Amino acid sequence: MRSLISTIVLVAAFGVASAQTDKGRWVVGGSANLSDTSTGADGIFNLNIRGGYFLADNFAAGLNLIYIDDNDVFGSRIYGIGPWVRYYYGGFYAGVGYDFESVKFNVDLFDESASGTQLKLEAGYPVFIFGETVALEPSLNYWIGGGDLYEDSANAFGTRVGFFLYF
Repeated sequence: MRSLISTIVLVAAFGVASAQTDKGRWVVGGSANLSDTSTGADGIFNLNIRGGYFLADNFAAGLNLIYIDDNDVFGSRIYGIGPWVRYYYGGFYAGVGYDFESVKFNVDLFDESASGTQLKLEAGYPVFIFGETVALEPSLNYWIGGGDLYEDSANAFGTRVGFFLYF
């Protein structure tokens, strides 16, 4: 009896989660994270604002807006934009994004700028907290940065919790 109730609860929970990822729906939200990097910086604060559309059931694509404070001695702030895609399966999701970024260093000694790209991989689970619309999305993330902004190559592994609206 206990296993039957558990099965019914799991099926009902998956039904609610999968209804949010139907073709024609929208998702908007944001997330912030703090991660350690291979470049030796003290840490990176990363803010992402994201919006997307479900092109097919369980498959979303959209645009990511980025603000990064890399907490280095140059006082740099990074701004970026890039596309992303996500696939949902069994209540979980996996996604990839590719961002284009630019920075202007704020240092008295020189006035420099740089640019780079970032390949992002993510895996997580949307936890619907207010009905069928509002979700917290904890995830594991790995990114690889390239270009002169990242001194040709850098990478980071981190966690993130996002706040998203599905409608």
